[in-house]
Amino acid sequence: MLDQAVDELRGSVWALRGLPLHDLSLPDALHALVQRAGAGQDANIKLRIASNLADVPDFVAGNLILAAQEALHNALKHGRPQTITLDAR
Repeated sequence: MLDQAVDELRGSVWALRGLPLHDLSLPDALHALVQRAGAGQDANIKLRIASNLADVPDFVAGNLILAAQEALHNALKHGRPQTITLDAR
């Protein structure tokens, strides 16, 4: 039942079609995401960012953050990795 609730919640989040960045640039939001996702984890999370990502429109950036969040969550939950590299170039 919990798995079903998680799946429904993920569907609801994706249906929002974007995540507000709260006045952060995409690079800053990605850094914040990596910090939150890595807190309390054994995995080392590395972030590579292209220099032109600050120009990405907020709507697109919000969706990219959601995709990165889901990818990090899945890697940490199912992969038990030592290192994760989030490459946004």
